[in-house]
Amino acid sequence: MRIERISDPYIKVERNLEGFDSNRSYWTSSLLSTEPTEKQWRIIESYKFRVRELNENIVDLRLPQIHQTSIRRTANGAHVHAHGIPQKHRAKSLFLDFRHFLSDKEPSKFELVCNTIQELVATDSCNSFLRNMRKDWLKCSWQDGDFIDASVTAKTLFRVWFNTQYFHSGRDSQIEEKKQILERYDEETIRNLLVMSIVETRKYLVWVYCIVKDMDRNSENRYFLPDDKQIRADEKELYR
Repeated sequence: MRIERISDPYIKVERNLEGFDSNRSYWTSSLLSTEPTEKQWRIIESYKFRVRELNENIVDLRLPQIHQTSIRRTANGAHVHAHGIPQKHRAKSLFLDFRHFLSDKEPSKFELVCNTIQELVATDSCNSFLRNMRKDWLKCSWQDGDFIDASVTAKTLFRVWFNTQYFHSGRDSQIEEKKQILERYDEETIRNLLVMSIVETRKYLVWVYCIVKDMDRNSENRYFLPDDKQIRADEKELYR
């Protein structure tokens, strides 16, 4: 079945990967050929819940409206300021919601969800789409600038700050890594980069959410995939 637009009662998904009227793309809808296992259901249901929770927090903070980012070089690194970034304690709630997509112990871990969907939807289009999702997951536009050292990626910041400050006390090696980063970038800059990364990578979470949003134990197990021409489009045009 081909449908032009998709909708969802929890998240605004309209126009996701649909292009514009002059070059309309379509979502396709199909039924799973096999029933998910109990473990797969837990992964799918946890992911749907966690994406909705994160999205609700982002909307509540009006984070999609972040703008006017300013960058000031310092002696050893840079200071990044962005209007609209929540303050320290409010940002923690955002980190708590996002952590569920990173932790190895969570059924909603992003890579685990992608792998599970591939097990259930074994098509070339689905494999290609999810391969792009995993490849670009946590690659943020601010990493393309020359004001942040190339070794300080979003993945590095989440790993170090989540493990040494926000949720754990950290190992000695992680604490040392944090000290080295703080020699170049202050705490406000790190917090701003973490929040900006969550806002930017939200699109990957939502795109994968769109695949499973209508899967339900108590009804038909329907999944959605973007148009093939979107899946195979040039990465810079589609995923940026």
